[in-house]
Amino acid sequence: MHAVDELGLLKMDFLGLRNLSVIERALDMVELNTGHRPTLDNVDLDDPATFGLLQRGDTVGVFQLEGSNLRTLVRSLLPTTLGDVAALVALLPAGPMASEHAQTINADRKNGRKPITYLHPDLAEVLSDTYGLMIYQESMLRFAQRLPATA
Repeated sequence: MHAVDELGLLKMDFLGLRNLSVIERALDMVELNTGHRPTLDNVDLDDPATFGLLQRGDTVGVFQLEGSNLRTLVRSLLPTTLGDVAALVALLPAGPMASEHAQTINADRKNGRKPITYLHPDLAEVLSDTYGLMIYQESMLRFAQRLPATA
C-alpha cells in the first residue's frame, strides 16, 4: 500500500477477485443486450432512470444499499445526485456519524421536510451540498481554514 502511494498511484481494494469477474460478466450482458459496452468514461452520472430506481428503493444487489433499513433510507432521501448517494453511504453505521438520526436529518433537510441550518454563517458555503451536515472530514478541514484565529 505505502509503496504504491509513494509512486503517486491510487490503491483500490476490491472485495475479492470474484467481484471483478461479476463486473466483467455484467458488462458482457449489457453489451449483449444493448450493443453498447459501458466504460468509466461514458457512464452517465446523472441518469434519471438510475435515480428513479434508487428513489423507489430498488437496491437489492447494490453494494451497501441493499439491506431493508438502507432501502428505507434511500427512499426517504430520494437521491438526485451522486453526491446524495455518497453522503448516504458515508452516513452508514460504520461511517462518521453512525446514527439513524443523522440519516433522517439528511433526508428531511434535502427534501424540505426540515429547514437547513448552519451553526455558523461561514458553514453555508462549505456545507451546502450536504444540507448543513458536516459529513466529510474534508468539510471540517475547509471550515477550520476559514475560522479566524482566536486568542
